[in-house]
Amino acid sequence: MDESPALQALVGDTWTMKNLLRLKLPAGDIIGDRSAEELAKHPDIRIANSDWGAFLDEVMTNPAKYGITDTTIKLGTQAPMSGVVAMIGMVAEGQKLKFDAINAAGGVKMGDGKTRKVELVIGDDANEPPRTVTNARRMAEQNKVFAFVGSVGTPQNQAIKGYTAQNKIPNIFIYSGIYEWGDEKQNPWGIGMVPSFTTEAAIYAKYLQEHKPDAKVGMLYLNTDFGNNFLEGFKVAIKDSKVTLAAAQSNANTDPTVDTQLTNLKASGADTLIVATAGKAAAQAIRFAAESGWKPTVFVTYAASSVISLKAAGLDNSKGVLTGQFVKPVGSPAFDNDPGVKQYVADYEKFKPRFDRQDSLAQMGYLMADGVVKVLEQMKTPTREAMMDAARNMTKVELGLLYPGITMTTKAGSDNFPIEAMQLFQFDGEAYKPVGKLIEYAVKLGRDLSDMRWTLDYEEDLKFAREVYARLYRGQIFGMEEILALLENEPWLAGINAGFVRNAGYHLSLKCDSR
Repeated sequence: MDESPALQALVGDTWTMKNLLRLKLPAGDIIGDRSAEELAKHPDIRIANSDWGAFLDEVMTNPAKYGITDTTIKLGTQAPMSGVVAMIGMVAEGQKLKFDAINAAGGVKMGDGKTRKVELVIGDDANEPPRTVTNARRMAEQNKVFAFVGSVGTPQNQAIKGYTAQNKIPNIFIYSGIYEWGDEKQNPWGIGMVPSFTTEAAIYAKYLQEHKPDAKVGMLYLNTDFGNNFLEGFKVAIKDSKVTLAAAQSNANTDPTVDTQLTNLKASGADTLIVATAGKAAAQAIRFAAESGWKPTVFVTYAASSVISLKAAGLDNSKGVLTGQFVKPVGSPAFDNDPGVKQYVADYEKFKPRFDRQDSLAQMGYLMADGVVKVLEQMKTPTREAMMDAARNMTKVELGLLYPGITMTTKAGSDNFPIEAMQLFQFDGEAYKPVGKLIEYAVKLGRDLSDMRWTLDYEEDLKFAREVYARLYRGQIFGMEEILALLENEPWLAGINAGFVRNAGYHLSLKCDSR
């Protein structure tokens, strides 16, 4: 049936959708416990005489048609546009640049044959997960976004995972490389895009094994799953090698400095520093390593490798810094005539966004938006299910800013890590230069850990934590691998807090909201 604007409004109305399961049509003019005349007075709905049977058919056969018309599709993204890590907000600005360019060219011809322009709604969560949840609800229920794309941050996306799954809203190309985004069972309505932190850590480990086989590594890592995944991935990658982890220190985004952590890492005797954190902490670490007289070999995660970040550390201090990248180095003479780089530069000059052209975080956002466009082009129907199907079934998809030799490939049910290769680069004081050949590392999903409860919400959780600590802590850091080995030997421990639902409080709040 043809949709009128009134019917589209009704289908998308929050109150109506909550009451669909109570839909009754005894006289053709009653919805739930509200009459058609009462509904017509609702501030968001203007309905004249409607064919309720046709309305019911439309709603029940096409329930996911929110935020999309024959000419537009509305997408939402979130990033810290303010706060201590506001520089990461440029990921959202980079997406906006790409979509502005696409819209100026007429829009995206989607898989159903219709060309649509992209309306991007940007939410500022200031790097605070509770705000991410509030923004997500507002975008979905008020702005009526069709999907979330390129949203930034590990704890932020974890915070909305339950909401997007319950409401079946796609959250694609998440800007976070934790392991769980590639696990379809844990994350049925989301998928990452950037290489997993496990992949990045393994690539650095492989480089050290080949070029500095006796390296003693000190690691500064963010105290979220971002840093924890990186640390655990590195431990696994250096097994059976002479590379050792001398010490690891965590930091929070709110720490004013990381001098204490870096002092401890230096004192460990480490001759190599891996910086697996973001924001100002990464710049502080690079500066400390250079100015304290330590001068280790320094690796910096791609999330903190922007030349803008290096400027904060001091370009001289940053000489020799190594990082893994999968984006073409904009500004490098070797790529001046590259078609993808030329397109990015042309778009930048035309729309004049509020970020530096050399900002790699903004370039990342531009790349992610390009990936979203490819997904839209492959969607066979304009539904949320079709979007997830397209994102989970990509075959060697090329993007304008992806480094040569790197493509995106996924396969539903077995491979949900789109990018699994990186090129090492070294900063020479002015720009990054490639080092060696492209390194590929395919992430293999191992044991399903979704039944594990390692949160701290109940007394039983605290008892479990104390039992693990008493058995494993011997003055040295222990991690996930050691805990899993312990549970393998003493399976009864997992039963201490096994009777509770994960994220029980969150699900209870959703239940209360739906009343």
